[in-house]
Amino acid sequence: MTGPQRRQFVGLIGAALGGALAGCLEEEGEEFLVTNTQIGLEPPAVVVRVTIENISANRQSGELTVGLRYHADGDTSGEPDEQWTKTDSVTVKQAASPQLRYRFADAYRDGSSIENYAVDASLDGDDL
Repeated sequence: MTGPQRRQFVGLIGAALGGALAGCLEEEGEEFLVTNTQIGLEPPAVVVRVTIENISANRQSGELTVGLRYHADGDTSGEPDEQWTKTDSVTVKQAASPQLRYRFADAYRDGSSIENYAVDASLDGDDL
């Protein structure tokens, strides 16, 4: 008995890989999401950049909620000393990944660094 031919092997690997990836792309609710957040200090403000990704074939719309937390001791795992929230209605065309910028004008604290801040961003969206 001989082993599989190269062509058969490549075909089997391609079919298995395609099947695995197809399952990833079909997951419900994973086509419109926040993929990255960045914090920047621009005294007297703190700026948060949020990247949204829409990998669907349709325009998507939703509400983005961005929460900024300040921790005076730098331990962002504990309760924040102060927190701020912004919400925004967003619409993103198909296959796009825009970066949005939010300025928290009253959030900068003298002597603070990026390590004193933490950000959370979430997106609730719908197909249009």
